[in-house]
Amino acid sequence: MSWAFTGLLLVKLMRHVESWPLRRFYLKRLANFIKHRPYPMRVFDYVMESICHHHFYRFSQDMAKGRTDIISTM
Repeated sequence: MSWAFTGLLLVKLMRHVESWPLRRFYLKRLANFIKHRPYPMRVFDYVMESICHHHFYRFSQDMAKGRTDIISTM
């Protein structure tokens, strides 16, 4: 993956994250990650993990507030 594509994904993530503390958390961890592991593919992996984290964070917040039903297929 290229730096440009990774940057585009990061910009899209930051636009969707509504909480400033969560944005700061992602960016601070990303800066630390780049400092210690400056390999482009690893940075892409970190951004993808942040996207997944944000997805599940929002999903769990919606369930806790009763906006999304908990679905059990068992």
